Formats: sequence, structure tokens, C-alpha cells
Amino acid sequence: MVNSKNDLLIWLGILAVLDVIIPIPLTGLVIIYGILQRPAWFTDIVSKISSGIF
Repeated sequence: MVNSKNDLLIWLGILAVLDVIIPIPLTGLVIIYGILQRPAWFTDIVSKISSGIF
């Protein structure tokens, strides 16, 4: 079973590879989307990081 920290690292790795292949800053776009739209998954990740769970 993959925990949330490993899942986050896997997705960041996939985004990093796509960022190298496609010259569009996908990681930056995801962060901008998260800041502007504030989806539940993004706020959960931010709250876990700020509380020290990760």
C-alpha cells in the first residue's frame, strides 16, 4: 500500500519527467491551479505539510 507521502513523491516525479519532456512548466501550473482554485486535495496537502505530518 502506498501512503500519501510516497504517492505525492511519485506524482512529483512524474510531473518532473513531463516537465523535462514537454517545455511547459506543469508543476508550476499545478501550483497556480492549487492557489487559485483551492481544491480539497491541495489544501489537505498544504495543511499536512504545515502541521509536520510529511
